[in-house]
Amino acid sequence: MKFLKPCIALTVLVLSSAVYALPEITVASLPWSEDTLGVKALDSTLSYLSSELKGKYEIKHVSLPAEELKKAVTENKVDYFISNSLFYTSVSASSGGQTAARIAVLWNPRTSSPTYGEGATIVVRKDSNIHALSDLQEKSLFVPSQNDTFTYLSLLGEIAKSGHQPREFFKSVEYGDGKHKTVIEKVLSKEADIGVVRTCYLEEHPNYEVESQLRVVNLKDFPVINCKTSTDLYLGTIFAATAEADPYLNRLILKTLLEMPAENGYIWTAGGNLSASHALLQTLNAEQYGSLSQKFFFRKLQEHADVLILLALIVAGLISHSIRSNYLIEKRTKELKEIQKTFNETTQKLNNMQKVGLIGLMSSMIGHELKQPLTIIMNYLQGLKVQSKTGKLDAKNILTALTQIETQTVRANAIIQRVRSYAKQEKPQVQSVNFNQLIHKAVTYLNQTAQRHVKVSLKLPKKEVVVQAEPTDLELSVYNLLKNAADACTEVKKPEITVELTEDSRVELKIFDNAPEIDEETFKNLGTLFKSSKQNGLGLGLAIVKRVAEANGGRLEFQKDEAGRLFVILSLPKFEERN
Repeated sequence: MKFLKPCIALTVLVLSSAVYALPEITVASLPWSEDTLGVKALDSTLSYLSSELKGKYEIKHVSLPAEELKKAVTENKVDYFISNSLFYTSVSASSGGQTAARIAVLWNPRTSSPTYGEGATIVVRKDSNIHALSDLQEKSLFVPSQNDTFTYLSLLGEIAKSGHQPREFFKSVEYGDGKHKTVIEKVLSKEADIGVVRTCYLEEHPNYEVESQLRVVNLKDFPVINCKTSTDLYLGTIFAATAEADPYLNRLILKTLLEMPAENGYIWTAGGNLSASHALLQTLNAEQYGSLSQKFFFRKLQEHADVLILLALIVAGLISHSIRSNYLIEKRTKELKEIQKTFNETTQKLNNMQKVGLIGLMSSMIGHELKQPLTIIMNYLQGLKVQSKTGKLDAKNILTALTQIETQTVRANAIIQRVRSYAKQEKPQVQSVNFNQLIHKAVTYLNQTAQRHVKVSLKLPKKEVVVQAEPTDLELSVYNLLKNAADACTEVKKPEITVELTEDSRVELKIFDNAPEIDEETFKNLGTLFKSSKQNGLGLGLAIVKRVAEANGGRLEFQKDEAGRLFVILSLPKFEERN
């Protein structure tokens, strides 16, 4: 009997621990031992998830070779997995896109978008006679590790595009211990002719003595990244859910990742484009690639562009027929109601996509910027509808309204084409822009879209001020600044905005308003993505303006006057300085 009580207590303890065991979340990944800041961010990610979900879930991390990880994902033996974009695309291809779903993407701080987060850099000794891709043939190559297929495949993709057979290109391929430092050492010691490392490794681990002995081969000029790269750029590291992962838990994981503090500048974000990864796997004829899903982001862009073009054709037909008779006016009014319904649905879809947060920066930019032309178009459509009901609709009013609709339709299409050029890494079409006229145009758009009247005072020089910039980018930037000033004056009875343009050593646009003083926390977060003083705001407007300014050799600054009120300065190089 004296042993009975302790046995009962032990039994109760074991049973209670089993009953109250936390649900386990299994996060799998390829083995990582690389000495990069991106990998350090992944280690911090697992620690942060464990800390934030403590008491709710138990995080378990497993490291698996590529084939085992692929099997575990397709058979739903893990809940989530972390991988490069090529592995993710390959896994999705094997099931037509039904196996995995992207949750978030790791954003490299040296790039303008997570779409261009990773690539490969080819290094050789400076005294080597290797200067071009063709010189790499029949040379010995050293790769960080056998698990780092991304770096190796990125290099093979460049070789395939140059017209060579990548699998039979090198004399030998040797794999290291996972550390990029080992690759550099092998090249400098002449144990390997060529080394390949992750893009941005050299910039993240600066060593002048080492770099002075190396040369980068096949150096590409990509303005979207502040690193030396020898290959095309691909989407950054992906945090993905398997097919049977709990949707509620997916939302919780996404929220936690987006709120995670930056680790050496790396942050988790949503969206990004996989088209470069698809193209690389097609080039290399990767296994089972033929069943890839076609539901890519730019397909949606093309669909919206077709709707806008179709609208322009319908409106053009309406102009010629409405003038002839009241019967045709009634007929076209009915068509306009259908068009208005279509635009309402399109706008609602864009808003919903932004709130979910899974479409990323590129799609969020479109939703953010298309609201302005769509709002103007809908205002004119509603005006035609009201005039039709009151019997005041005539040919002159129709022509005026439809001219404005056509103008805004062309403008919306220009915005879409501009965003597409970002994803394609196309250089902006810089040209001379009359800054005075552009400001007047932006003020006109503000008046057409503002919820209430805002007094705008212009202090512009009589002399024409010319800058070198991409017109659509600069126009959207000025409009965003004006709209932010107007939104800040929501609680002011008589909102006022002052726009001042000066030209001295640089061209400066200053925008003042009479909004209330803002607190230091809000002031500190201005221009930062995912930090906004507006409810449901993503902080996109100012972030877009900031990057446009920097891309054109300028800058965006925020200052306070003596009363503590905010004003913004957009500074650009003078026309002669830019030339």
